[in-house]
Amino acid sequence: MSEIRVLQESEYLESMRIVAEAYPSMGVASPDELRKWEQRFKISRRDPDWTPYGVFRDGKMVGVYRDFDFTMNVRGNLLSAGGLGMVAVDLTHKKEHVALEIVEAFLSHYNKRGGAMTCLWPFRVDFYHRMGFGLGYRRYQYRVHPASLPRRREKDHIRYLTEADIPAIVECYNRCFETQSGMIRHNEGRYQNRFQYAEKQRYVGYGVDGRLDGYLIYSFKSTDRPSSFMDTDLVVTEFFYHTPRALSELLAFLHSQLDQVSRILLETSEGEFYFLLSDPTIASGTQMAPTYHESHMAGVGIMYRVMDLGRLFDRLEKPCFGDDQLSVRIDLTDTFLPQNNGPRVVQFKGGRGTVADTDKADVEITLDVAEFSSLIMAAVGFERLHTYGLAQVSDPAFVDRLDRLFAYRQKPVCVTGF
Repeated sequence: MSEIRVLQESEYLESMRIVAEAYPSMGVASPDELRKWEQRFKISRRDPDWTPYGVFRDGKMVGVYRDFDFTMNVRGNLLSAGGLGMVAVDLTHKKEHVALEIVEAFLSHYNKRGGAMTCLWPFRVDFYHRMGFGLGYRRYQYRVHPASLPRRREKDHIRYLTEADIPAIVECYNRCFETQSGMIRHNEGRYQNRFQYAEKQRYVGYGVDGRLDGYLIYSFKSTDRPSSFMDTDLVVTEFFYHTPRALSELLAFLHSQLDQVSRILLETSEGEFYFLLSDPTIASGTQMAPTYHESHMAGVGIMYRVMDLGRLFDRLEKPCFGDDQLSVRIDLTDTFLPQNNGPRVVQFKGGRGTVADTDKADVEITLDVAEFSSLIMAAVGFERLHTYGLAQVSDPAFVDRLDRLFAYRQKPVCVTGF
């Protein structure tokens, strides 16, 4: 049995070695570079949301991870949520269930703390799905020429943002967080780390009367097949705005780069973004029958997990379900958290759900906690889960009512790396 505990500062260097070997893309190729990462790790602790852990067997560190104490927007309710990140296993101990022990320890930790939700970014979706984590919603990447963006001449309120603007950036982001399901609250320490260590990223903001109402984060990268040193793509990885004018001026900034960049690679969770583009098609020319033009790339990433059904409904205090009066017996399969396994009756009324001490219900649904987690986050609807055979219902006549009951006006959005 492994010992899992908080890392001491003297153990950071060894933890960074394990991480660097598990993630070769970090580019750590020498002892000096490893020590730089150790120093970076120490300084990054100014972000108070996370704690580093090590997994030890016979006194040897065989794995590491970080847990995060987040506040997450779930259907307009701001809930405490645990995040699991930087999972890495020593290469000499792969396939020895170290990662499994990490997930078990993480779930046990937040279960003991009374957590209702957890989340993570998967290195393998199937691995975490088997442990009860359900998929979030899609994210899109558009690859367009700047001229395809709306040509708006006004960008009088656009400027570069610096470290001095961190409080304004945090305030702007957190206003979005408070109104958008799936988002995670940010603190100033997170942005201090990003400004110091994400050297290639640039921040552009829209501000009026001392208030930031929108910003985007971008970087440059070489094109896939550059023909000269001038062939460059501009990659937008974060894009938030509060008003149509903020959106308009930020798009004008991107449009004005048409004489410098080959393409803009813009990442967004807005499924309707292609309506903004004069030509939303990708230059590859790929088509689907009969004549659907390739317009963007889509991906899945963050995964969510309901830790305890009773705790969850107790903390969803704001009305966030359909306006139907219905008693639903929800039978969950959860092989990792026994208290979350089995049936419970939830009585829905006025947009809220309350766990009831009864066995009587209008209808019963049966599904795995992973799919239930995706349903709670509104990444998928009940009707689709039922059609795909991922949820069963005692009476098919209730499928439409259940679909409306669990529907939410927003799909979950998350840009928080951890």
